[in-house]
Amino acid sequence: MDGADATARVGHRLGYANAFVSAADCYWLSVFPQVRRELHYWRARAARIPDPILRQLALDTHESKWCNLEGAAAFATLAPRTYRYAAIRLLVTFQAAYDYADTLSERSQSDPIANGRRLHQPLLVALQQDAKHPDYYLYSDLRDDGGYLKALTESCREAFEEMPSRSLVEDAATRAAERIVTYQSLNHCDTHGALGRWAEQETPPGTGLWWWEVSAACASSLTALALLSAAAEPTLTARAVATIEHTYHPWVGALHTLLDSLVDWHEDELADQPSLLDHYSSLTERMQMLVRCSRKRHAILPYSHRHAVLLAGMVGVYLAASQARPDRTAKVIESVHHEMGWLIRPTVLVMGLRRTVKDMWGHLIIKRQPV
Repeated sequence: MDGADATARVGHRLGYANAFVSAADCYWLSVFPQVRRELHYWRARAARIPDPILRQLALDTHESKWCNLEGAAAFATLAPRTYRYAAIRLLVTFQAAYDYADTLSERSQSDPIANGRRLHQPLLVALQQDAKHPDYYLYSDLRDDGGYLKALTESCREAFEEMPSRSLVEDAATRAAERIVTYQSLNHCDTHGALGRWAEQETPPGTGLWWWEVSAACASSLTALALLSAAAEPTLTARAVATIEHTYHPWVGALHTLLDSLVDWHEDELADQPSLLDHYSSLTERMQMLVRCSRKRHAILPYSHRHAVLLAGMVGVYLAASQARPDRTAKVIESVHHEMGWLIRPTVLVMGLRRTVKDMWGHLIIKRQPV
């Protein structure tokens, strides 16, 4: 029995190792070059926004959220080659619209709930063929973006319409987007009271999750991204869609947002901003639980090894983030690293190297600018 178990473990590791190498090869040689072109185009488009404040906010979002955009595009490694470029465009523009709307909704407004909901409407419009564009800036003090947000939405919608299994994922992806929109509208209130009441209603029965963990799951874009990438698969089934949706929401989504909050926790405190992490008394144990549940559910997904690599990539991004090292988070980081298993080691190495290269390139650009 011991020999059989050892053989099974070796085979298991070999399967993940092959998936890691295959995903890395696909991403860096096929996806990444297209992502860079896509980001270059939208950065140039943002630089032409007429309003100087909106222009700067859009450019700042590109600079600070580049990791989100590259991470979103990583789901295109699941797409068949025929639909991969359209999948990259779909994933990048969906995430870019989310990041930009999130940045805008953080500005103080007289009606933050209405403003947050309206600014995030592109995430819903992009998934509906015949939906009209509302005035996204109706409750904002800034308006003239030169059609930037509408252009992002249209590009996303056009790419989604190219997906062969769009009709199968449309409802589930729309549910994921609606959860994001509601979370983002309620999260910018003065307190988390309304957010907590809504999250309690959204808690899936039997999960044992706390309201702030469900809130975190609703905020994550990963469920939508996983579903949108699945739309590129011509042989997709309704059962596979349901499995993907219930794996990423709430488990992986909660882990994703809470790791992001962990990176920003110290910064949020300095800015006197509330964090979902403030509600914990046993953060380490709950993060371990979310990692275990996420890994367990990934094992039943179609292309489970490739999804496991994507999960490791997401976690690796946050573990490699240099700012996630205050004393009180060190134990949490260590526990997540341990719970993820051996696959996280090469992933953290790659993500750390990517971040270092990005930082070095940014310093070179600054040095080359004329005084």
